[in-house]
This record gives sequence, structure tokens and C-alpha cells, in this order.
Amino acid sequence: MNDENSALITVYATRNPAIIAIIKSLLDDVGIEYAVEGETLLGLVPFLDMTRFKVRAEDEELARETVKDVRG
Repeated sequence: MNDENSALITVYATRNPAIIAIIKSLLDDVGIEYAVEGETLLGLVPFLDMTRFKVRAEDEELARETVKDVRG
């Protein structure tokens, strides 16, 4: 999905490393491909920048429904 990142839609953003693992698991479970932006920065400067989960437009509705109850 790297070459398509500019056309992707952010469906979740967090600074919490534990929540990142949960979101990955939820999206994987429903078979949605996603790109993650900012995750590598957490290892260098935790809680400084947001990690964003991005999906294709056709997966947006299902992705948002899948992660809607996650708080963090």
C-alpha cells in the first residue's frame, strides 16, 4: 500500500502503543489492508506524534465500524 498512501483515508489516530496493537489486530481480523504512519517515531520519541491508521476509501466504512469502540 506504500505507493497509494496519499489516496488513503485516516480512520484512527493514537499516541498509545497498546492501542496500536489492538487496532492492528482488529483490522487484520476483518481482512482490511491498512497503512500505518508515525509508528516508528514512537520508538524514538514516545507520545510525541500520532500514529495514524489509513485505509482505502472502499474499506473506510467497515474500518471505522471495526474500531469505533476503541478508546485511547
